Amino acid sequence: MFDIQGDTRYNLCICVSKPKPKPKEVLKINKVLFFFGADKAALERLKKPTNICVIGLFIAIYVLLERFSFIPVPWLKINFGFLALMSIAMLFGPFTAVIAAIPCDILGAMSLGNAIQLQFTPVAMIEALIYGVFIYKNALGGNPVSFGIFMNIGRLVAIIICNIFLNTWLLYELGYLSQSQGLWFQVGARVMKNAAEYALDAVLMPMVLIPVRLYYKRIFERGTHIA
Repeated sequence: MFDIQGDTRYNLCICVSKPKPKPKEVLKINKVLFFFGADKAALERLKKPTNICVIGLFIAIYVLLERFSFIPVPWLKINFGFLALMSIAMLFGPFTAVIAAIPCDILGAMSLGNAIQLQFTPVAMIEALIYGVFIYKNALGGNPVSFGIFMNIGRLVAIIICNIFLNTWLLYELGYLSQSQGLWFQVGARVMKNAAEYALDAVLMPMVLIPVRLYYKRIFERGTHIA
């Protein structure tokens, strides 16, 4: 309160308006967006041409790895394309990985000379979502033990949901698997295949993802959130 010319009839009150706190609903939405890599900061990163090029590079690597998958024994197909998709999920989050999974799946099928079957594309998108949910947030803290644990959990969950159940069901319904023995017999048979494949995946994931994470930080993301 200030007196003007000694007259107490005139008082000047200086009021400073405080910024209104964000509603709890808005804060919750922001946390969800950050969790899925769709928050404002993450979307701003996607405006950088270098990041778009990195995503495109990993999509090309995915297609290349799909092209050179091999079958050492009749019941086992070794495929390393998931490493490129996991790299996108790790660096850019679930939202970007889900979008990138669409061209990955379609171009990967084309590279093998197979007919494009869009029934499998949602499965690839779910797989990318699982990778992002498990490893994107855990790639921020820089704890290699935690990152390694969630990296393996993410891959295992993706194998169970996408490879063993969803892909088996689609292959069965489309007539690619014998229907004489029933769906659950085919699911059980593919459990053995995917268990053998996961043993190799567990060795390859830290050999690929940890260096990708470190080199990306050094080259493209100096001073940003990826640790």
